[in-house]
Amino acid sequence: GPNSLCLSRQTGMIYFTDSGPFGETSLQNPRGSVFAVTNTQLLIPLCLNTLAHPCGLALSPDEKNLYVAETGMNRILRFSQHPPQVFHCSVFHQLSGRFGPTALAVGSAGDLFVAHFDFAENTESGRIVVINPDGEVTGFIATPGPEITGLTITPDQNNLIIAERSSTSLYRHPLTVQ
Repeated sequence: GPNSLCLSRQTGMIYFTDSGPFGETSLQNPRGSVFAVTNTQLLIPLCLNTLAHPCGLALSPDEKNLYVAETGMNRILRFSQHPPQVFHCSVFHQLSGRFGPTALAVGSAGDLFVAHFDFAENTESGRIVVINPDGEVTGFIATPGPEITGLTITPDQNNLIIAERSSTSLYRHPLTVQ
């Protein structure tokens, strides 16, 4: 069912992921989707019943690109709008190791923060991958627990807020101002 959502400040569109029917979607049988809802309540499928557990999503600062964490394929997809409300999908970044990305946040400079989830039984620490607008990894942020389920950046852009399930904790990570 529906998993994550984000809102366009420019157009009022709501974007959301639908991970697919519980227990019926998998790597071998991808049934997840990404949708947009226009301000006139029109539902636009960006990708319908073809993704392996899409989870987190975030818009680029100019809102021309929508990033989607496809957890089952361990990758980040990018939906680019050209022209408006016409979306083209590509693989923005392929991850490896760990279970897969679960949450995304984008800073005002366009850096993408990716929660690279794994289970507490597999590793003790968590990892957030920092990817620049060109798709290149520029850094990593370590967290005390590996089951990262949510990310957001504070309105002043000074802190990354991290939700972690295995420790049932929220963490604040200061972001370097450039």
